[in-house]
Amino acid sequence: MNKEYEYSFGYKVTLSCCLILLLTICLNHLLVLLSFIIGHYFLPWACPLSIILAVIVLFILGKKYEIDKRTVKVSVVLSFFLIVLSLLVSALFWDLSWDGQWYHQSAIYNLAEGWNPFSEPIRKFNRSNDLSIIHFPKGSWYMAASIYSTFGFIEAGKALNFIILIVASLFFYIVSRKFRLSKRNSFIVSSLIILNPVVWSEIVTYLVDGLLFLYLSIYIAALFSVIRKYDFLHLLIGIMAIVGLLNVKFTGIVFLVVFSGFGFIYVLLKNKALIFKYIGFHTLAIALGLIVFGFNPYVSNLQKRGNPLYPILGSKGYPSQLEQGKDGNEKHETPLNMKGKSLPFRFFYAHFGKPGNAPYDNQDNAELAIPFISSISSWRAYRFHETRIAGFGPFFSGILILSILYLFYLLRHNKSKRLLVLIAYSAIISSLLISKHFWWARFAPQIWLIPIVPMFIGLYSFKKKRIFNYGLISLTVANALIVLFIHMHWEALATLKVKEELSLIKKEKKSIQISPRWFKRSIKERLLIYGIDHDIISYKEMKNIEDKKYFSNVPMGYPGAIPYIETDKTE
Repeated sequence: MNKEYEYSFGYKVTLSCCLILLLTICLNHLLVLLSFIIGHYFLPWACPLSIILAVIVLFILGKKYEIDKRTVKVSVVLSFFLIVLSLLVSALFWDLSWDGQWYHQSAIYNLAEGWNPFSEPIRKFNRSNDLSIIHFPKGSWYMAASIYSTFGFIEAGKALNFIILIVASLFFYIVSRKFRLSKRNSFIVSSLIILNPVVWSEIVTYLVDGLLFLYLSIYIAALFSVIRKYDFLHLLIGIMAIVGLLNVKFTGIVFLVVFSGFGFIYVLLKNKALIFKYIGFHTLAIALGLIVFGFNPYVSNLQKRGNPLYPILGSKGYPSQLEQGKDGNEKHETPLNMKGKSLPFRFFYAHFGKPGNAPYDNQDNAELAIPFISSISSWRAYRFHETRIAGFGPFFSGILILSILYLFYLLRHNKSKRLLVLIAYSAIISSLLISKHFWWARFAPQIWLIPIVPMFIGLYSFKKKRIFNYGLISLTVANALIVLFIHMHWEALATLKVKEELSLIKKEKKSIQISPRWFKRSIKERLLIYGIDHDIISYKEMKNIEDKKYFSNVPMGYPGAIPYIETDKTE
């Protein structure tokens, strides 16, 4: 343990920033819930008040846990800067993800306009997305709705992604330093976590899979830290991460149960004195996450549909989507040669294949590829937000093989880490066995942990002979950066292109007719921002019009590009 570092100014500032940022998110969530009780007029105040209250809470914690006023002041200024930076960066990019335009943005608009999930949990919105809006976890939507209500700009609500990214990077750094890793190696650990390609494929959208991974990672880091040496502030960060994990996506519950379960086994074997605290803080966090923060959907779904996880799971009166024979992921999202196959078969094709997005982008089947052999032309697949084949990067298959071989080498020379490795991989693999769809990087972002765990062990356990480990780390970083740069380049160009398309229509004083199909609310709001007159016509009617144009609102090769025709305003 690095006691000297724990008393340093840098450690306390970094830890305090993590606390302020997570407290801001959790308090914002509670204030949004309060607006459902006292009135919608309070919603615009939730965002600024949450920051103020987070600072007050930190001052209170500082008195008890030796965080001096200078540290608090510096942390407040730095945290405020990071929040503003997150708001500005997220506002630069438009959310052009499929699900983001389909139901995430629609949910946020409805919340900001007065929908109360407490008093009216069941409500009709749009036939195509009602199920998702009504019954899915709403943590990210509450944050976005409060930001939108405060600033009036929908894209700024994606700041949550950057805030949690920052917390994950800072917290992994201080936990690594706490356990005597050098500054350089702590930075490497932090970087490997946040460079997960799923995170960067979704960072400027309202998709939540990357957010789910970051919350899970923060929880795992807090768990590891608290088991090794109890620290209330690290425990508090872990509790807030659990709350976020449970309220960002239903699979957060599954991942929490699996990882906390294997964590309990490790505590039982290595630190029995911590068992009651371990059970206590998980019970508290889960109760807060499901009953208080997650009243809707968990309690509401139980009351209205007989199962807190509806529509993923159902009840006698309200069967799940799968029980009704509806599996959209299998029908619409799975490559043809992977349909009906076992999870190992799907996993192999998904992570040892050529980068691709079958069954879309003029592809039907997934194609296998030799590890480390990848054509640059195939990398264009990473413009998609949810790349299906080789979703963790073009060289991930090779990295996976080398890391597993490296793991065997490490365990042969360091027997003391065998139990920890067994627990870690048991948790990761078990979490993947829950669904046949967990071959997809988007749905199982924790797959990223499989190759990087040996790299962490190598950094921690061996002072010498690190050349192979640093080489493997460099390859992993390069692999991740390929996805990051290709995708972010597409995001920037696509945002500019859609803005140019709208600006041109506005400049020419045209009115348009559109057939938005799945994206009715999102495109409507964007047209209103640009002051473009528009009428909605059916897709069947639009299909027969020859001179129609298409907005660039989804990646090329993906269904959902919105067709429109221009008409003069005088007509």
